[in-house]
Amino acid sequence: MVDGLADDFAMGVDVSTVLSLEESGVVFRDAAGQPADLFEMLAADGVNSVRVRVWNDPYDATGRGYGGGNVDVDRAVEIGERATAAGSDVRVDFHYSDFWADLAHQLAPKAWEALTLTAVLSDIATTYDKKPDSTTRSRWARSCSPVRRRRPSM
Repeated sequence: MVDGLADDFAMGVDVSTVLSLEESGVVFRDAAGQPADLFEMLAADGVNSVRVRVWNDPYDATGRGYGGGNVDVDRAVEIGERATAAGSDVRVDFHYSDFWADLAHQLAPKAWEALTLTAVLSDIATTYDKKPDSTTRSRWARSCSPVRRRRPSM
């Protein structure tokens, strides 16, 4: 720990890829080399906050993930519950895109392509309204990047 930090200082890490890593066979190990839960190890080392990036539908037409953790709302809830069980607070970043988004590269989710603005707002309300177990400690939520309405021509 760092001397002089406020007790509520967020010592955080992004854990968006944890499920994809575990599904691909990654085993997290403690200092003794024994398999251990990532969230418990992070907590033991002073991490008290985690960030989870959430995409609308991070899978192609065949169900393969685009990468970056492939975190949709259901997977974000799973990660948040695990982090909370280990004592961490959770920050959720909603990207309103199917894959990586930033101010220069923000594509609307494929599900929104033919929707009106009213329908898009309705989809946001229903897609992102899934509530985790009431014990999950989500301290922050952030809407990331503005959404471009149309996809550019290829």
